[in-house]
This record gives sequence, C-alpha cells and structure tokens, in this order.
Amino acid sequence: MGVMVLIGVGYYFGMYSGKLTELNKLNAELVKKNKRHAQLKKVKEESIAFEEQFEALKKELKSLEAVIPEGSEIPAILSYITISVEKSHLDIPLFDPQKEKKKDGYIEVPFKINVNGDYYNFTKFLNEIVQSHRIIVIRNIQMNKKKSKGGAINLKITCTAVTFKVPKEKPPKKVKKKPKKKK
Repeated sequence: MGVMVLIGVGYYFGMYSGKLTELNKLNAELVKKNKRHAQLKKVKEESIAFEEQFEALKKELKSLEAVIPEGSEIPAILSYITISVEKSHLDIPLFDPQKEKKKDGYIEVPFKINVNGDYYNFTKFLNEIVQSHRIIVIRNIQMNKKKSKGGAINLKITCTAVTFKVPKEKPPKKVKKKPKKKK
C-alpha cells in the first residue's frame, strides 16, 4: 500500500500537477482569445454598417450634385435662364451677375434680371425655370406698368435669379514639422 501511495504522489507531482497548470494557462488564454474574437466580431459588424452608411451617403451626394452644380456648370445654367426668357417671348434688357455669397456648405450665385413683357409670358418663364433639374430660385420680383402701344399692358419686371454651386475644396495645407531642439 505504501508503494501505491508513493506512485500516486509521484504521478501527481510528476505529471498531473504540471498538466493541471498547463490546462489552467490554456483556459486563461482561451478566455482572452474569446474576448478578442468577440471584439473583432463587433468591429466587423460596425464596419459593415459603416460601409452601408457610406454607400448610402455616396448615392445621396450624387443626387445632390445633380441639383447643385460645381462652378464649371454655372455658364450652362445661365444659358438655360437666358433661353427660358427668350422661349417665353420676353425682352431681357438686363442680365447682371451679382456678387457670390458664401453660405454654410454652398455658394449662392445671384443674377439681377430685368425683363419686359406681359404677365402671361412672365408666368411661362417661371414655369420654364421650375422645369429645370437644377435649383434656380427667383427672388425679389417687382412688376411695374410700362407704357405700351395698342392698349396691351406691358410690364417691366425686375427680379433676382439665384442658383447655387458647391465650393471647391482646397487641398489641406502641408504642415512643416519643427525640428526638435537639442538640449
């Protein structure tokens, strides 16, 4: 019986306690790896959500860019306004660009317009502007009766057409690193 106890004690200290210690270390490592796996899984899910949100924002940006042009498209919009005036059978003695106004995230591009014609043709002009796929706002409409021939009522109409553009982004300034002072 003493030999059996001796063999049991030798087995315990020789093999079992070493394996038990190793098992405890492996269990602790497994717990750490499981925590890390859970963190990475969460990051992956957040990443997928951010990618979906990014794609949605890109689509929204494209649709907004279709409505608010970059600076290079402003001449085309101005031509559209001029053609709309002509299509509406109005005379346009004044088409005067005004100073651009910077706003938060966009730039207003106003133009003072004077047109001569009747009310019906002016409403045709406004309808043409509404049909544009770009944002064009007509503000400050003033109508004055103008002398006319043959009893027809002619109007002198003054208004401001405002379109918008996206400001060009300036490249970020390169920051020069200051050399470390030697002590």
